[in-house]
Amino acid sequence: IKLSLSVQELSIFDRNELSNIKQKAQSKETNLKKNARENKIGRNLSNMGDIRKENTNKTDEEFIFEHSHKNRVSKAFVTYPSVFVCVTLVFAFICSILMSGAIDLEGQSDRDFLVWDDLRVKRNDALTEATEKVREEDLGDQETPLQTELQGNWLLYIMYKSSTSNVMTPSNLAVMRQVEQVITSNKRYSNVCVATSSSDRTCEEPLTNLPWFSQYASPTQAEIDQVIKTKAEDDFTKNKIYFDRGFTEQSPVAKWSRAMFQFALPLQDGDKRYRSSTDDFRDQKDYYIDFLTDVEPDVMDLEPSDMDIYFFSWDWWSVSYDRMVMKDFNWVIVSFLFVLTYMMIHTWSVALPIIGMVEVMSAYPVAYFVYRFIMQVQMFNSMSLLSVFIILGIAADDIFVFMDAWKQSAHYACLQADFELRFAYVYRRAAKAMFVTTITTFGAFMATSISEIAPIAAFGLYSAALILSNYCLVITFFPACVVLRHRLMEWNEKRKAKRTGKTAEGDKKEEPRETEMPMYTNVAGTQKAATEGKDDDVRVPATVSAGEVDITSEKPVPKTTEESRVEKFFAGKYMEFIIKGRFIIIGCFVVWWIVALILATNISPLTRQENFFPDDHDITIAFDAIEDTYHIGETDGII
Repeated sequence: IKLSLSVQELSIFDRNELSNIKQKAQSKETNLKKNARENKIGRNLSNMGDIRKENTNKTDEEFIFEHSHKNRVSKAFVTYPSVFVCVTLVFAFICSILMSGAIDLEGQSDRDFLVWDDLRVKRNDALTEATEKVREEDLGDQETPLQTELQGNWLLYIMYKSSTSNVMTPSNLAVMRQVEQVITSNKRYSNVCVATSSSDRTCEEPLTNLPWFSQYASPTQAEIDQVIKTKAEDDFTKNKIYFDRGFTEQSPVAKWSRAMFQFALPLQDGDKRYRSSTDDFRDQKDYYIDFLTDVEPDVMDLEPSDMDIYFFSWDWWSVSYDRMVMKDFNWVIVSFLFVLTYMMIHTWSVALPIIGMVEVMSAYPVAYFVYRFIMQVQMFNSMSLLSVFIILGIAADDIFVFMDAWKQSAHYACLQADFELRFAYVYRRAAKAMFVTTITTFGAFMATSISEIAPIAAFGLYSAALILSNYCLVITFFPACVVLRHRLMEWNEKRKAKRTGKTAEGDKKEEPRETEMPMYTNVAGTQKAATEGKDDDVRVPATVSAGEVDITSEKPVPKTTEESRVEKFFAGKYMEFIIKGRFIIIGCFVVWWIVALILATNISPLTRQENFFPDDHDITIAFDAIEDTYHIGETDGII
């Protein structure tokens, strides 16, 4: 509304009247803009889903019918579903056999987590190789004396932490003696300990403070304190390594104490005698790890109530890590049950979730086939097993996408008269949506594969292969199972009808079960519901085409399957919120990205060994104690 008043005409209006006119005009203009904006939003909402902007003059039925075409793929699935199921299962079974015979988790080593192209690693490897060649040339045909080549990393720490301020008490000392007795009396200890000389295989004494009290069978507290004080005064630098950093010459009292056991190669296992430390090193190391596995539970059983005992070595760190990973892997059962239960609730079916879990399990061996024989990667460690938690979520999501597309296809009358046409629409729609999510996730894991740390790169490659294999199975095996299930339910309904005397041509028809997929043709707004008395969608049997629907019948027609509350929410209120608040949402994300980029500039390399265990784990406590608690000695190898 425009006001075009001359200066002369203004005199006939009172100022207040003029103000009222302006306010009414502005209010009317605001209402017109608001209505126009709401109409625009309404048009946008009506165009969401399967109706595009250029087809606003078409109904859902017309658009779906024009964009649903049969093809060879849909015909193959509908005609030969059992072939797809059998072929995929047989291939997965063959891949399982190959996978079971090729995976060797025991073949992992400490070198796996090194950057092999790093200059320091190359120099260390060159030094190790050169040292071995020189040793072989010096020895010639001779054999290295048994247990004379000290292994730097083969150092076993037994650490004691008292609940009081003093760990060296008579009762604790008795426990320490029992622990040392358990270790040295083990049948494998004499084959891995450090020999006294090349001609004498008698084991050297471990690095411990227990020999200080050898003259006492059961020393008193005063005797223990006097011996420790004397040792601190005689050679504090040498003797301090057995205690924590609170142990000083002026105050020779410690809360922590420790003993260290060194080991050497080559060893002799029964009749088999190894020539040197590098001769079948893996077998010799396995013998040493078996020794640690034997004595660890016996040592920990001796732990008293007032003192904690910690069992630590670098090889035991690897054993504990693998144990922790395998323990975490047990949560796969819980994850499977949770995903299976949720899928049952979402699909209102028992068979489909079980089929989905079979598809997930089949993806594992198929992925290994791609990983091992196509990508030509041989490393497979315990970290790769954890990808099962990733694929469970992704596979469940893909199944939900397919099943939602299947259910939503029941809303379109043009698809109900022809099952193959309906399947073609569902398959095309679901496969495209799943492909987008698959290719992005696949790319993310392939990016992980460029890591210079081999286990991380292997994890990325195997996870990428697993994502790809899952997609291939979810667009072949699972759709074929859905078709078979549909055919089975049709056959079951016909069998029931024959048994009860109700044929397909009879006046009475048995209603499908709630778990069965809706197989009725929807005709919107053609008839008023007999019970409600208002406009509603109706559905008619899918055996007739949409053009042959008889809407003049006086018999009540069942209602159509309505959209779920979730679908209504996202297609209605949520979409309206997104459209109205699009600029605010984009602004919030821009601010978030800016803050994230600023925080990312503060990322720096680790300043100490990364902790792979929980803070309260014995390995974590023992490792931190070696670095931060004890006085450092030559045997610690810490710079």
